Amino acid sequence: MKKLSALCFIYNRFVVLCLVSYISFGQDAQFTQFYATPLYLNPAFAGSTQQARAIVAYRNQWAQLDANFVTTLASYDHYLERYNISLGFLARNDQQGIRSSTLQNNEISAIGGYYVAFNKKYQMSFGLQIGMVSRNLNYSNLLFARQFNSLTNQFDKNMPSGESFASERVNFADFSTGTVFYSHNFWIGFSAHHLTQPNQSFLSLTDRLPLKGSLHGGYVLALHKKTIFHPSIRRYLIPAFHYKFQGQSDQMSLGAYAIIQPVLVGMWYRGIPLKRYHKTFINQDAISFCLGYQTGALKVAYSYDITISELARYGASSHEITLSYQIEVNHSYGKKGAKNMLKKTIPSPWQMLSAPRMW
Repeated sequence: MKKLSALCFIYNRFVVLCLVSYISFGQDAQFTQFYATPLYLNPAFAGSTQQARAIVAYRNQWAQLDANFVTTLASYDHYLERYNISLGFLARNDQQGIRSSTLQNNEISAIGGYYVAFNKKYQMSFGLQIGMVSRNLNYSNLLFARQFNSLTNQFDKNMPSGESFASERVNFADFSTGTVFYSHNFWIGFSAHHLTQPNQSFLSLTDRLPLKGSLHGGYVLALHKKTIFHPSIRRYLIPAFHYKFQGQSDQMSLGAYAIIQPVLVGMWYRGIPLKRYHKTFINQDAISFCLGYQTGALKVAYSYDITISELARYGASSHEITLSYQIEVNHSYGKKGAKNMLKKTIPSPWQMLSAPRMW
């Protein structure tokens, strides 16, 4: 989603005015491990473990470039079994630009969810997210066309830029919603972010944050014997997809996870190669690899993106790490109780990494 914005950043390693242009090409951070940051993907995933969960994630996108993107996220969600509802919060810091210090987005959100069981097999969750966002611009890092000195063939910050910024900070409320339909071995969800399309401009103009939509789903294939009398190592193959769109940009992620508990490996392709934004810009981003491990209630994962877009010539690659800790707050005693609790959870890859043998 950020590829077109990044192309504006990279020319002789300086940041140009298009960073704050009133033309938006998609403003949201992205995660390769989007099922490891479920509340950012879809507020309907709040409470999806039927327990309590804390998550911390860090991503450095195009780490080799001066104009990179560094995103840090923390979330917590808690399922209230008695009322079939979930509560959660999410905090995010997204830094963009030269040495990741030019533009910062800070977000804090409250999330509420509700679960409906149609029968013993199919269920649905609904989520609503209400947040506040603060955007901060350090325009001292920006260079403009009028600051180019033709005598020295260099940019001179002491020359007037000819630009006037109304503010270095913009604050606005943000609203998102989503839903997930699922059974014990598949899920499909949709989320819509920035429902009111708030104005995010630093200039005396209107720059609406584009609506972001996301369609995502997957299927769980169990590759082990489903018996509690002859327990085996639990193995799963989970093909999944994620399609998202925002403004003039859209993107498809296709891939699969293989789980041999307690280890998870995944591989993804991100892009739509048949679609071009421009004659020279093919809609493709990266090939991604992921490795995860669970020990007790803690899950840790690392992913690496190999860039295959035009940015590959600059050696751009991305790194991401997530930590997830699950806290048991709803107790289901006995094998039957544990199995019924599992059937209520959304079977995303990170949940199946810790699924009990009786699944």
